[in-house]
Amino acid sequence: MTPQEVDQIVHHVAERRKTQPKFSYAAGETVRIKSGPFQSFTGKVEEVNEDKSTLKVTVTIFGRSTRWNELSGCRKVTFTEEE
Repeated sequence: MTPQEVDQIVHHVAERRKTQPKFSYAAGETVRIKSGPFQSFTGKVEEVNEDKSTLKVTVTIFGRSTRWNELSGCRKVTFTEEE
């Protein structure tokens, strides 16, 4: 790779980080999973990694806890949705 190509990649990554959506999740919050193998399940946020834009969410399936990692596939649950 040429130095110019490396500079382009570094610049692209830096710009992408600036345009990443800001999110406001916190450990202990309840979220509903919107996509993936656990679609429509609700779970608790265990960990937030803002650098990687990921959440560690624990869902309970058949009485067992399972972790799921992703951000884009979750949304916060309001009190009316929990009922």
